[in-house]
Amino acid sequence: MTLLQHDIIYSANNPQAIVIQMSATHERESMEKELSALLTMTYIPFILCRIEVGNWDADLTPWQAAPTFGKENFLGKADETLLSLQTDILPLLRSQYTDIPICLAGYSLAGLFALWSATQTKSFKSIAAASPSVWYPDWITFAQSHPTQADAIYLSLGDREDRSRLPLLREVKNCIIQQDKLFEQQGKKHILEWNEGTHFNNPDLRTARALAWCLNNIH
Repeated sequence: MTLLQHDIIYSANNPQAIVIQMSATHERESMEKELSALLTMTYIPFILCRIEVGNWDADLTPWQAAPTFGKENFLGKADETLLSLQTDILPLLRSQYTDIPICLAGYSLAGLFALWSATQTKSFKSIAAASPSVWYPDWITFAQSHPTQADAIYLSLGDREDRSRLPLLREVKNCIIQQDKLFEQQGKKHILEWNEGTHFNNPDLRTARALAWCLNNIH
């Protein structure tokens, strides 16, 4: 089973929500900028728990798929990652904070993992999926038959993310519009926001906006 490391990045007094953010090693510094921005966007007291993910292409993908970048296959071990979250991280957090709602958050493949996790469990009240990898092979087909169990979902995408030399990534705009329509059909509280630029423009600020919306709509 995938073993996850976690850090409490921020903890307010009398928190009203827990944010669990899946994050890569290289994002550790950018989370400081993200947190600074987030604190100007919400008045909801919260806890921010960072989960370090070692191999995104393995640990955050819901099933195996051929490589999109390079030569390494996507290994589809999201079920192991979610199991570790539910058996290790959530009980630890719940031992200190019993009843407050939890938001699961992530950028890129971590955003896809958050969306997928919400189809598997009711553990997460809201989902913050910033520029999620909804282009992932067969994702929309899966989402059509596996409704989310979260109450509120934030989606975003850069307005130039579909301008890629890779055919699969060129589908991301169409896919996220379809995902948003699915949430509408399911009667969920949801939003799709468009950001300027490619996938790599200001991911920390995009994530902060995603978290702020979820925190402001978590009750």
